Amino acid sequence: MNPATRAPARARRRGARVARWALACWMAVCLPVPAQDDPHAAHRAALARAQGASPTRVALPGTRLSMRDGSAVRLQADSFDDRIVVIDFVFTQCTTICPALTAVMASVQRGLEPGADDWLLVSVSVDPAHDTPARMDAYARNVGAGRNWWWLTGAGGEVDRSLRAFGLPPGRPQDHAPMVLVGHPASGQWLRWVGMPSPKQLLAAVASLRASATRPGPQRTAHAQP
Repeated sequence: MNPATRAPARARRRGARVARWALACWMAVCLPVPAQDDPHAAHRAALARAQGASPTRVALPGTRLSMRDGSAVRLQADSFDDRIVVIDFVFTQCTTICPALTAVMASVQRGLEPGADDWLLVSVSVDPAHDTPARMDAYARNVGAGRNWWWLTGAGGEVDRSLRAFGLPPGRPQDHAPMVLVGHPASGQWLRWVGMPSPKQLLAAVASLRASATRPGPQRTAHAQP
């Protein structure tokens, strides 16, 4: 194969793999199953209660987490500079809602300008006991995560404090609620979805926060597509 065509071909194969993965996990989570036989009952219940975005407050706790290359990062506003951040919560052994959330994040990655440096995707593990940086790296590579998509894990206590800061109670990984936030840490503006937002909704929220963050004056309010 001509070297010039290899990268697009790999990207198409990776996109098809993510799409098949998303369909499979949607079927696992959304199709009816008798309650007594359903290991994904908590995820189904959370999706049934899904709602639109709501403004929220997030106090970044300054916790020390690990990137997928093993380097450390502090969960504080200046770690994100002036970027708009899209955050979800996953674990690498999840076979239901996490692959679907990851497929949404992958679509958002494709929808944002690849050359721009004013956005960041962040996936935080809810299972730090198993999700080492190496595991997070393998998972991220498999879904085509680029340089603007961080994958964070860390010591249990640090991860628990991080989850609480975003409004996600720590607990059994398989019971975590599907949740996505879009925020501008530098200004403290945040939107939260509990459930499964669409890529279109998240991209609209990123655009709204970009406009709000660059607008002069103290009255800056973000709006999201319902």
